[in-house]
Amino acid sequence: PLFGVLFGIISIVIGIVKKMPMLIFLGVGGILVSVLLYGSLFYFGFYQRGGIYDNLRKRLAITMLNGAVKEIEYFKIQNGHYPKRINELETKKSESFPVIVDPTFVERKSPADYYFYYRLDDSGLSYYLRSVGADGLPFTADDIVPAIPENERIKTGLKLVK
Repeated sequence: PLFGVLFGIISIVIGIVKKMPMLIFLGVGGILVSVLLYGSLFYFGFYQRGGIYDNLRKRLAITMLNGAVKEIEYFKIQNGHYPKRINELETKKSESFPVIVDPTFVERKSPADYYFYYRLDDSGLSYYLRSVGADGLPFTADDIVPAIPENERIKTGLKLVK
């Protein structure tokens, strides 16, 4: 990754030292290609709406939601109750992948927007968990819910509908 930037800097330095304008242009070109390539990957992966990237974000969200259900249920086993807020599942270990971050909601306005929608039921015995989708609102048509078979889901506290 970013080989073009490293190559570009080396080419520019050699071009300046040896007074070879072609190497300077080649170095600038390598840097520009890297910036354009990684910039477009970042844009398409995190901000663009529509097309294949929405479908990929949806599939990623389902996988992450399934993992979040496991983490929530494990939290209950360890603590005797479900977490009050989803960010209680955040681990301090740097090697673990954050399963509570919503990959589909790209227009984040507050720190809470980074997480999946999670709400503990009033009884404390069940919870709602979902990705809010592009509109950022829970319980709308674009929401994504965990894909856990019914026979497994009934053994958890997960509720899909209000």
